[in-house]
Amino acid sequence: MKYDKKQIILFAKNKDPLLEFNKPKQTPKSSPFWSSFCQVSFNKIKQDFIRCDKCETILIHKSIHGTKVMSNHIKACKQVKESNTNVCALSKNSNSTQISSQVKKLITEACVEFASLDNRPFETVKGVGFLGLMEKIFFAGQQLSRFSNIQMNDLLPNPTTVSRNVDQAYVLRKEQLIKWCESIDNYCITVDFWCEGHTGIHFGGVSLHHIDQNDHLHVFVLGCYPYDEDDQKSPNIRAFIERILSEYGLKLDNNNYVMSDNENKMKSTFGYNCKRIGCSSHYLNKQLEHAFTSQTIDKKPVDCIEVQELFRHVKTLVTHVRRCHKQLKLSRKLQMYSDTRFNGAFYMLNVFLSVFDELFPVINNTHLQDYVSIDKDFLQQICDFLTPFDEAFRQLSETKQPTLHRVIPLRQYLINHCEIESKDHDGIKKLKRFLRQRMENSWVLDDEHYLATIVHPKLKHFQMAAPGDKEKAIRLLKSLVQNEIACQMSTSSSIHSINQYPMNNSSCSNHSKSLEGKSLLARCFDQVSEPMPLYLHECEEYLNSTTTMNENENGDDEVLEYWAQHRHRFPNIHTIARKVLAIPASNTEVERLFSCSKMSVTDTRTRLDTEKLNKLIFLRKNLHSLKMSDAKEDGRQKRKSTNQYESDSESEHEGEQLTPSISKKRRIEINNGLSDQDGLNE
Repeated sequence: MKYDKKQIILFAKNKDPLLEFNKPKQTPKSSPFWSSFCQVSFNKIKQDFIRCDKCETILIHKSIHGTKVMSNHIKACKQVKESNTNVCALSKNSNSTQISSQVKKLITEACVEFASLDNRPFETVKGVGFLGLMEKIFFAGQQLSRFSNIQMNDLLPNPTTVSRNVDQAYVLRKEQLIKWCESIDNYCITVDFWCEGHTGIHFGGVSLHHIDQNDHLHVFVLGCYPYDEDDQKSPNIRAFIERILSEYGLKLDNNNYVMSDNENKMKSTFGYNCKRIGCSSHYLNKQLEHAFTSQTIDKKPVDCIEVQELFRHVKTLVTHVRRCHKQLKLSRKLQMYSDTRFNGAFYMLNVFLSVFDELFPVINNTHLQDYVSIDKDFLQQICDFLTPFDEAFRQLSETKQPTLHRVIPLRQYLINHCEIESKDHDGIKKLKRFLRQRMENSWVLDDEHYLATIVHPKLKHFQMAAPGDKEKAIRLLKSLVQNEIACQMSTSSSIHSINQYPMNNSSCSNHSKSLEGKSLLARCFDQVSEPMPLYLHECEEYLNSTTTMNENENGDDEVLEYWAQHRHRFPNIHTIARKVLAIPASNTEVERLFSCSKMSVTDTRTRLDTEKLNKLIFLRKNLHSLKMSDAKEDGRQKRKSTNQYESDSESEHEGEQLTPSISKKRRIEINNGLSDQDGLNE
């Protein structure tokens, strides 16, 4: 039941226990204004009101109002000090105040017509490509303002022209990426396959990960190619991947890595002439999937009966509500369970929990038994227990920062999280016991996981790890540093061994010979210790160093910045860090290609062939990075030419001048918003 403002104010004045003020759940799309307001609810039913946290004023607010009510109140609220008006500053900058409300209304109406007439999602107006298109049109309008007879149709290209220019832009950017690949010394690729539902065509995606000499992480998508081999056996898959790599001048060898899922087919495909690392997200997700859906594993029963029973009831109700088109009666859209989505059970259960009290009037009589069979407190405990798993998936799926060093501490944290407490529900105890055992036995760790952890200055002491992990990591690090120095000495044709100071029994025999004929007291003197081998010295200095590491504004570590500052102090460990930190913890980058391709291939876009789809995905994923790289290269060329000009000018005779010639690369500006006709073959 909905109440008016006078009634809500009266309830608040009388401190009615049914009146609640709750903070909405924050998402990446949530407005920052909500940090200063609470949603008003009465008897668990959300009302069309909000309350200011500062002055406790009740305001009318509906979703159609947006944030205008909140922003206007913050400006007028006397309890908000001027020093605390950062929220208001987030939405209104100095430039936006110069735009009249009439102009903004005109643009808003045009966006509404655009979304309605062209049947486009509302999120289109926030897209990077759409904003870039608007900037170009705005610039063109400034240049053509003196002309009065310009028609928009004269500016916009034909859909076929857009399609043709996609091909040209793809060729240009692919050549740029091929040239960049010539300079890399080691890398990791991520690989995965999927089947497109509309056409039944199988696709294979490949991404490239590399940390350059300046300790910058680069991630590029090499493509999302249609799989055209006869079958999906490991030799054909290997040939398919090697053919893609050969287009960029790359090949698999024992110096490079492959990140893939943990199917036997992938293990066989990349079991030789390369180093395969298993996807940690798949390891973890598979155990959660078994806990909620599997009856037996390896011919042993899965003892999670209570959890699986609740899961089935929730899944049945979610399916019923979605099929009956009753979603509009709920405050949130229910999520179906998907075994291909990481932590899919948590998303379905958590959303269901948030609307649990709203479901009773929505469900018909045939499903009431499922509803009353659900213990809300038990459901709450499950969601609370799974929340750290969801955060772990997000940490492991990061693509803009190194992630392999996070695997061991997050794995151990989740294992510790499964410690059974006396207050736990019996079903939670069984779930914890099962997941702990599965994570300890089935989540495989490779040597690279230990190395990535020990080269992180805030994780090198392995405080969040299993016993023995630190000792194993130190042995691996010392061995690799020793090999690194040996390779350097062999390439420089040095005749000395890596152990310039050999640690063998010959020193003991020499010591015994030196004591012959000495007095008894002389035999008791302290002996000069053997110098520490070079590789041990660098390892010990790094392990004992207490240098702090910076954190960014989000609280994330800047491990690459640390190694950029200390690469000369620990050169051999820095080389190892560049290799292992380039390996992602999961193959999320390729997984996201599939979502991207699903948005491109729709029922109304049936003429888009596989080759064009690959080009669109390549540009979508790489265009921004390659443009940034292009701009940096142009800047270096200009500085180089300017410096050369100044240097040559100084050497010239008086009165003579030398004009530098600065080469400019050909650029092709493209739009990301393509027509449904862009699959035409010219």
